[in-house]
Amino acid sequence: MAGTSYDTIVVGSGPGGCVVARRLADAGQNVALVEAGPRSDLPQNLRGLSAVGGHASGALTWPDLVAYYGRALPIAAPRYQQGRALGGSSAINSMVLSPGDIDDYVEWQDRAGCVDWGPDAMRPWLDQAASVLPIQRAIPGPVTEAVMSRVSENQYQPDRDSLRRSSSLDLDAVGLVDASLAASDGTRCTVFEGLVINRPDTAKGSISVYADTVVSRVKVRGTIATGVETNQGLVLRAKTVVLAAGAIGTPKLLARSVPEPHHVGKTIFDHPSFAFSVCGPDATASTSVGGLDSSPSAISQIYRFASDGDDSRPGDIQVLVIEDVVPVEALSVVLVTLLSPNSKGRMDLSLGSDLKIERGCLTSASDRTRFRSGVRRVAAALVAGDQSDSIRRVMIDDKGTSATSIDGMSDDELDRWLLAHPGPVAHLAGACRMGPSLDGGAVVSSEPEVAGQVFGLSGLYIADSSVLPGLTSGGLQIPVMAVSERIVAGILMS
Repeated sequence: MAGTSYDTIVVGSGPGGCVVARRLADAGQNVALVEAGPRSDLPQNLRGLSAVGGHASGALTWPDLVAYYGRALPIAAPRYQQGRALGGSSAINSMVLSPGDIDDYVEWQDRAGCVDWGPDAMRPWLDQAASVLPIQRAIPGPVTEAVMSRVSENQYQPDRDSLRRSSSLDLDAVGLVDASLAASDGTRCTVFEGLVINRPDTAKGSISVYADTVVSRVKVRGTIATGVETNQGLVLRAKTVVLAAGAIGTPKLLARSVPEPHHVGKTIFDHPSFAFSVCGPDATASTSVGGLDSSPSAISQIYRFASDGDDSRPGDIQVLVIEDVVPVEALSVVLVTLLSPNSKGRMDLSLGSDLKIERGCLTSASDRTRFRSGVRRVAAALVAGDQSDSIRRVMIDDKGTSATSIDGMSDDELDRWLLAHPGPVAHLAGACRMGPSLDGGAVVSSEPEVAGQVFGLSGLYIADSSVLPGLTSGGLQIPVMAVSERIVAGILMS
């Protein structure tokens, strides 16, 4: 085993942790990258382009992690998916890469007070984050083509030979968008593979990987972080410690390590979602046309449109299709997501009590109005006209309730239905959000020179989705990687 002293310890090998470890090692540092997940190859169901494999891979997720969708209810909280693997959640997610919208970063700048994190400042970092992984697109299957045609009001034009539409990697992508996947030759590429395994042999420093290693606390002397201690009693020492254990793991670890973790977990954000089930044609085998992959269950296209409501903005409702989720039943999923929610949740990290997470989804009246309008529009589009071979039946729960029932629901009834039937999207962020000062409710600094540094502690930084001052419109992998690129640049400057 490698020695116990390093220049920097990075806790967590997800998108943020791998970016930080790679950049520091490239600059000549000796880095310890500590990951709770196993040191093993991804199972076959996660190697391809399937967007559902991760939800069936309990071995690579935290088994006891649960979270309430809105506020706490007198029922058991549902399970929450978060990666526990080399690569973090990039090992189990849908692989769709998106930087978000310009308005997301305007809000970071204007509402959250992160004055140096607006769209102009973030664009080069987003571009850099998008450049480090291979990109592949998938060919839409028959259910995707039928759904996209209906929700786009028959403006959809299939184009198998050359994809000329905008990409999910474009800022402000609206309308019909081709999904850019973190993959190559039909194979998932995790951030661990792209940034750590594929480091050039000529790199100056080193990355020592500690897998199957759970960090129990950060060691702090006075106001200085000096290292970490693991559940196995191993102590690693370093001048700098970077927490990248994820949206839930990092705030838990910080609360366990610091006597008074100001503001940690007080505000969190997540995207509300709802899933329609569609019975379509029999599943087809994977094929390749023009270098594009048509693997079953791969996300190929996205449709984004404006909701109804006072806070509506272009493209704030997202629709995507995951085909052949249950191949033997020819069952696909149409997933509807509100991309720019105002609702906020919270995380109870009180020592001596069980962790309680309230995602806060749809607690804002404006969110309920906007999300409801999007779900109604998609439901009406899916059930309109004769059911084709590609869309034979549309359901809104696992009991087979027809989507036609949505039309007969009042707004209050539909709101209650949506709260009781959350979709699978898991984009938690903000528990250790960055900002200009501790007094403003921030946990880490947004000042570029010390970005990500925990207020009141020297040598302790955070680089994962917990520092985001707000959600972005889409998945969080590219925004987290971009923010981490900027954080590690500040660490190297200091």
